[in-house]
Amino acid sequence: MSARYFDATYFCKLYWTEHGSPEVAACASGADELVCGLHGRAEFYSVGHRKLREGVGDSATLRAVFAQFETDRSGGGIRFLPLSDLIVDRLAVAVASPRPTASFAPPMRSTSPPRRTKVSRRSTPTTAISWPPHLCLASKGSM
Repeated sequence: MSARYFDATYFCKLYWTEHGSPEVAACASGADELVCGLHGRAEFYSVGHRKLREGVGDSATLRAVFAQFETDRSGGGIRFLPLSDLIVDRLAVAVASPRPTASFAPPMRSTSPPRRTKVSRRSTPTTAISWPPHLCLASKGSM
C-alpha cells in the first residue's frame, strides 16, 4: 500500500480548483491513501470558510465539499496522524532557533512603499467527486 503525506494546502487543491490542482491530483492518484497531521483537518475547514468569505462558493457548496472530505476520510482514503506535545515542542524549538541560512535572513529594507495585493478570486469549487476517484468512497462501490 502506498501513502503520500499531504498538508492542508494540498488537500485544498484536491477539493477546490486552484493553481496547481491538476498536479496535486496527479500526485494523489498514485497513492492508496493520503496522510496528514491531525491539525490539517482543522486547517482544511478554515480554508473552506475563508473561501466562503472571499465569495468563491456559497454555503451549499461549502457543505458539499466538507461532506465529500469527510466521506473520503471515513472511507479510508485519508488518514490523520495524531499530534503529541513532544512533536509540537520539537517544532517550537526548531522554529525558535533557526539556523543561519538565507531563508532566515532578515528582509531587505526598501524605500518604496509596500505594494497592495489583490485577493484572487480564481479558485472555484470543484464538484463533489472531482479528484482521484480511487480515494472516493462512492467510486469504490461501497455506498
